[in-house]
Amino acid sequence: MTSRMIAAVTAASLMALGAVALPTAAHAAPADTSCRTIPVDADPFLKSDAARDEFGVDGTGVKVGIISDSYNVNTPATPNNPKSLALTSADENVADGLLPGAGNPCGYTQEVTVLRELVAAKDEKVAIGTDEGRAMAQMVHGIAPGAELYFASAGVGVLDTSGAIQLLIDAGVDIIVDDVIGFDEPWFQQSAAGTMIEHATALGITYFTAAGNNNAYALRPTAGQSYSPVSGWRTSAYRPTACEPTVEASILAAYPGRTVDCMDFDRDPSTTDAVSTYETLPIEMEAIPGTADTVLPLAFQWGEPWGGAKASFGITTTTNLGTTVFTSENSPTVPEPASGVPYFDAYAEFDTTGHDTSNLDTDLVELEVSIFRFTDGAPETLIEPPIGFISTIDGLQWAVSAEYWRSEGPDVVGATVSGHNGAPAALTVAAAGVELDGAIEAFSSVGPVTYFFTPQNDTFTAERLAEPITHAKPNILSIDGARQNALASDAETAVGIYRFEGTSAASPNAAGVAALALQMNPALTPADVRRLITETATPVASPYPVIPAADVVGAGLIDARALVAAVEAALPVPPTPSDRPVLAATGGTEPTGVLALGALTLLLGAGAVALRRRTVRQS
Repeated sequence: MTSRMIAAVTAASLMALGAVALPTAAHAAPADTSCRTIPVDADPFLKSDAARDEFGVDGTGVKVGIISDSYNVNTPATPNNPKSLALTSADENVADGLLPGAGNPCGYTQEVTVLRELVAAKDEKVAIGTDEGRAMAQMVHGIAPGAELYFASAGVGVLDTSGAIQLLIDAGVDIIVDDVIGFDEPWFQQSAAGTMIEHATALGITYFTAAGNNNAYALRPTAGQSYSPVSGWRTSAYRPTACEPTVEASILAAYPGRTVDCMDFDRDPSTTDAVSTYETLPIEMEAIPGTADTVLPLAFQWGEPWGGAKASFGITTTTNLGTTVFTSENSPTVPEPASGVPYFDAYAEFDTTGHDTSNLDTDLVELEVSIFRFTDGAPETLIEPPIGFISTIDGLQWAVSAEYWRSEGPDVVGATVSGHNGAPAALTVAAAGVELDGAIEAFSSVGPVTYFFTPQNDTFTAERLAEPITHAKPNILSIDGARQNALASDAETAVGIYRFEGTSAASPNAAGVAALALQMNPALTPADVRRLITETATPVASPYPVIPAADVVGAGLIDARALVAAVEAALPVPPTPSDRPVLAATGGTEPTGVLALGALTLLLGAGAVALRRRTVRQS
């Protein structure tokens, strides 16, 4: 869960992509005269400083709940925890004015309430969490310093988002924000966590969730194509055809005596294609230590009721290391998923010997993907369900081109928002970068989300919907890249000061803005907040010609000043300017590096822009 540089992309490439920078007139440097040691970098982009100053709101009286991996378990290295990755402790953050609590120099002395922390590992000398929840808390506190903060860990492996939501409901919070990414939750029906979000909003809690950092767009499209996201592929129904002979031979070598057919990726009914081909940059993938190999992780799902799946599907990946076969079966003798869960992880492995990302031509390696179905099971296993895969790599721009590069007919290309992150009741947050002057981050996951079944349930008997329901996602664009000192990354700006990047950072900034609105009018419902925050957002065009803005940036970039103004204007008796309270300055001073931690240097080529990420991923 450490951060890394995603890629160095030339400014010309970004312009060709169509990255949309917002007007720069309002993007002045954050205030440098206050009690904070680090400025609130998101303020000038979200206009949250203007909202606080003009309307006298700071989130006082609003309770914000945060869900992530851990909060304060990974404190600076000690004899009992020598592998710590943390920079500071929560107490130090309070003293720096970056979190509320006793001793906060800005006067915000309300304590952070930790409802559930990540449990200690058996080996106490192993770092067990990143404390990303504390970095998120720093974001919320920067935007809404008067808000009361609550934290609930999603647990070991961040697998209990629903339990964390319930803890925050019981604590009486007004807003919840999470950065847990749900690849191993259902994609084709609302997940259990999504239903918990629906329950929370019914109780009056506004819910924000990170979209994810799994988008990769085609860096160099082939003739007739355009820059477009290609990290995900899915279709509404499996289309059987004969497998490519070498692929079928690989499957049957692993599963002798079986019979299979393969997915037809070609949407033209007069032709067939059982292989989907990508050109990739393998050097930009996850390295395998001690080897020259890298991997592109994939998640694979098909549409059957979660826990009640009967069919058996698989996926193959072919690279310069040969063909690898992945299935839902534990052994060749088990004809259906032992768990009844229509999901499994896969990967593509590459040999990167001799590859160099400075030259797209020499670095290219083909990736061929095939999807197959076992056809020798019971009749109920011979189904043609919705099916698809997502590259789960966190933020790396690995794709050069894709044979199937845009959505058409029943096939959706590029969508990577999944699980509860696409829940209809949640406000799903995309990321725009401080360092990109407000342009959309290339890694920010895109939608839409489509449900084919009723929600996941404990009886594993969800019903097929009469018609699929599609939800545009993300809903809103917020800012990432603000500086903090709780979580290390490659993006160090001064000794011990790092940028927090990814939708994990953008979502708590959005939650902080909502806290300002709720202070102005505590009677706002989640539906009110959703309507107002989207109606007052600054529209942003989609940088991808083949994907609408609704599935990339939602309604646009949050405008906190416009939001709070709209909330005030709707009050039965709007206050006059003289009635509004005056707040102390909270912008922060420029840090000079006060923490004793070795600096990490980020080297970029001339004229390059660094695109980075940071999110929590379920595993």
